[in-house]
Amino acid sequence: MRGPRAGPERTRETLPPFATDAGVEVGRGDATLRAVNFGTWHELGDARSAAPADPGVLQARAAAPRPYPTGKSAMIFYGASGAGEPLKAYVAGGSGTAALDRARELGASLVRFGVTATPRDELARLLRGFAGRFGALPAANAPLDHDALDASSPSSKNGAPRDV
Repeated sequence: MRGPRAGPERTRETLPPFATDAGVEVGRGDATLRAVNFGTWHELGDARSAAPADPGVLQARAAAPRPYPTGKSAMIFYGASGAGEPLKAYVAGGSGTAALDRARELGASLVRFGVTATPRDELARLLRGFAGRFGALPAANAPLDHDALDASSPSSKNGAPRDV
């Protein structure tokens, strides 16, 4: 078994151009690299009991890859709690519950969590990286196509407005 890799610490200035979008970020006061450490995958239905009591981000994925404009990925959704909001609270109510329900409808079956003090910043980085690699946001992060929803809605056939 080999020990840790020897070498100089790397800062944002010494990173290859792709590194800041590839899961690496510069540490705050100590100039070391850090990445969000995602835990193990859990069944999506177990999200409430599996979520940590710390702020962070989450990923929800399908069992199999799905096509995106420039590749395939099983990722369906990235989400984030607020900076002072535990992931457990985020998935147990409000926008987190609605987002995971949408992810489930789009085929997600697994979820995992990553603890970070800056969940919104980390979410933005993850979404930029995903869109850069696959040419689109994950399916459940993409804006709803209200025109497509209206066209398929029974109420749109009789001209009545549809709440979405």
